[in-house]
Amino acid sequence: MIEYPDGTVARRGDRIEVDGYNAVVEDIVDSDAKRGEWGIEERGLMIRCAEIGLVFAPISQADWASTRYLWRGIPE
Repeated sequence: MIEYPDGTVARRGDRIEVDGYNAVVEDIVDSDAKRGEWGIEERGLMIRCAEIGLVFAPISQADWASTRYLWRGIPE
């Protein structure tokens, strides 16, 4: 389970703001299975935004001060 700074649990389809960019959470990478699917070693969020495309935001490097949960979206 991964939570945003306000304590809301992250879910696929969530709308968030990261460094001023509006983004959608594509996937929550918080288990061994999910890390294996994506071929990554850390927990984090796969996010997509128009300006930069699909990006992995590892929890260890996430700048939570610049991340804001906006609203719960429906997974696409």
